[in-house]
Amino acid sequence: MAASKIYTWLLCLPLLFLLSRSQPASNQDQKLQALLQNFAIGYRALNMPGVTLSYIDRLERIQDTQGLVKQEQLFKQAAADAKEIDPTKLTGKYKVYYRQLLYELDLNQRRIALEKKFKQQAKQPPTADGILYQPLGKEFYTYWLQEYLSLPVTPDELKAFGMQEVQNVKQQIRQVRRQLGYANDSAGFYTHLNSSRFILTKEKEIISRYQQKYEIVMQHLPKLFLVTDIRPLYFTKIADADKDSPPGVYAPHNTTFLFNFYRQRHNTRSMDFLLLHEGVPGHHYQSERRRQLNSENPMGNLFWYFAYSEGWAAYTEELGQELGLYQTPYEYLGKLEWDLVRSARVVMDVGLNYDGWTKEQAMAFWKEHIPNQDDIAQREIDRMLRWPVQVHTYKVGADFILKQLQQEKQQKGSDFDIRAFHEAFLKYGPLPLVVLVEEERG
Repeated sequence: MAASKIYTWLLCLPLLFLLSRSQPASNQDQKLQALLQNFAIGYRALNMPGVTLSYIDRLERIQDTQGLVKQEQLFKQAAADAKEIDPTKLTGKYKVYYRQLLYELDLNQRRIALEKKFKQQAKQPPTADGILYQPLGKEFYTYWLQEYLSLPVTPDELKAFGMQEVQNVKQQIRQVRRQLGYANDSAGFYTHLNSSRFILTKEKEIISRYQQKYEIVMQHLPKLFLVTDIRPLYFTKIADADKDSPPGVYAPHNTTFLFNFYRQRHNTRSMDFLLLHEGVPGHHYQSERRRQLNSENPMGNLFWYFAYSEGWAAYTEELGQELGLYQTPYEYLGKLEWDLVRSARVVMDVGLNYDGWTKEQAMAFWKEHIPNQDDIAQREIDRMLRWPVQVHTYKVGADFILKQLQQEKQQKGSDFDIRAFHEAFLKYGPLPLVVLVEEERG
């Protein structure tokens, strides 16, 4: 599949936006609800390992053979029970829950089979060399692509997609350079970007600026979102930040956006896209809608879909101008600078964890394609080796949403309402991306 056509098979499939219309529960709805509740009880009784990004932790947490057999029994029984449901008689949200159940039953039975093989082959604890150098390393990587992204995609397709995105973003950066008068002066351009004019050194000033930008976004939010009554977002620095700390983090338990203030420095070019991603309408808004909707889905807290969550937050960075941000080329450039990192990471993650790249090869690729950010290169390479696949979730998830947005606009024309589009994506809470589209009918 060509990179330019990646995921395009999804574009002919309409989003399940109308399934939420209020309908009386059918007997099949009630039957499915009982099945899901029993499945959730059985799942929790197995004491399944919690979500972790580290491949070492994941391999170490694989249950023993007896535990895996019990898991297998649960999923096989649920699969047999699911066959007793007539999906044509399900209504509203239950159609979505049913497709999510089938997705998880298939995915987890694949996982269990892989973990059984691993238990037979692993003779020692996992090492820190990378997932590729563990027993069944390529098989785990391929499986985690499906689990993290919830889309059918291969390593080769991802690598081609990442290279295409690298070229696209570099072209956009060149356009900004021309706009700023540096079309033929690369050295002067980056000398200018590294000047102190873009650096804030006082924590209170950073918080004040974020607060001002947040208020601007909230004023514009009704243009793009139906629901705007959410709990306030707060700001503080990441405690004890170091060279490996991320640019920003969202803490849902206290609705706080934590920014990186390592060495008492914060770059103003990063503030707009970080606020959108971590705050509103990114993770904070997404978390608030999930809390408000209080989904009745018994599977709601059993599984997590990284491309749904991170893809949404990355997608919202595209809404900056409509929400009153990116008022100068520099703020938009900050978004592009980080988008270039994300795009290159797609290629590098496959290279490191599937193709056998060395760290030196990954560093050479970084230096070839990402100027002016060598200070974080080693951090990102180490991250990809520790957390294989995770970096794909941003670009792949955002690309999926943007393609769905384009399709909705084409189909509905003047009737298209972006507010309804956004609400429809969020209203069921985290889901596999393939569940957000109907299967193509032959």
